[in-house]
Amino acid sequence: QQSSTALVIGSHIGALALQFAARVDKLTCVEANPWNYDLLKLNVAMQNLSNKVSCLNVAVAEQAGSVEFLCSKDNTGGSKIKPEHFDVDFRYDQPESIEVATIPLDTLFIGKSFDFILMDIEGSEFAAIRGGRDLLLRCRVFVVEFVPRHVERVAGVSINDFSATLLSLDFDYVEFP
Repeated sequence: QQSSTALVIGSHIGALALQFAARVDKLTCVEANPWNYDLLKLNVAMQNLSNKVSCLNVAVAEQAGSVEFLCSKDNTGGSKIKPEHFDVDFRYDQPESIEVATIPLDTLFIGKSFDFILMDIEGSEFAAIRGGRDLLLRCRVFVVEFVPRHVERVAGVSINDFSATLLSLDFDYVEFP
């Protein structure tokens, strides 16, 4: 029997991520917000999933280092790397700013592969994909949720550049409305 593995990047507190635990042998969750990470670990423990779910508290990016990270007070799922264009949409709730470590996916998971990768990281997908190209090319299924405005304002890149980066992975793709 072949084992199955999944990686959820932007796991939040696990509401969606932990649903995969019943369908895979091993699940890895990555969450940059330290408060969400603590709740994610608590959810893993409360659901007795510690034997099949591992959690990492780090932000994925194109390069290793650190970034200013905004912890949203009104929408914990909206926490994100500080946008290149810090307009009112990203500061309306006066988010707390902290520094978080970053690491490229290709460094974090060197030599590893996953059957399924889900990424939802509030506009930081462009840098994460660029820092995780080798890992992404080794997976069978890659799902990325993105908001064009977040890609443009948070990452500071056009949606055309983002699309070109995705298409360079040469996956068969399906668009959802």
